Amino acid sequence: MDAKRQGYVKPDYGLDKERERKLTHVATRGVTQLFNAVTERQAFCKEKLEEMAGKPMKERKRILEELKEYNFNNSINKSLKKAKIKLETKKEEEEEEETDVGAISSGVEDTDIEIKEEDEEEID
Repeated sequence: MDAKRQGYVKPDYGLDKERERKLTHVATRGVTQLFNAVTERQAFCKEKLEEMAGKPMKERKRILEELKEYNFNNSINKSLKKAKIKLETKKEEEEEEETDVGAISSGVEDTDIEIKEEDEEEID
């Protein structure tokens, strides 16, 4: 019994609170996306069922096939792609702001900034 437990270590969440906070935030976002996808799917199904109300049997079968073809995983993947795109644009905006702030605060031309950046890289 002791040999099995030898490699286990109890997690100490107090050591890296920032990391745990970020993980909690990511998990919360994932659950929110899941619930949004479920709500979207339910609305889609409800809409299709309302369409079937006065339709003939052939039309009902076609609508049911549409419901089967609608892939729930695709809707989740779409929301993930949207989140990725938002994250990428946010990073790009932050990078642009950093370069703009540097140029405005220094009051020098762009060529001077490039030279200064090269000097700093050589020091590191």
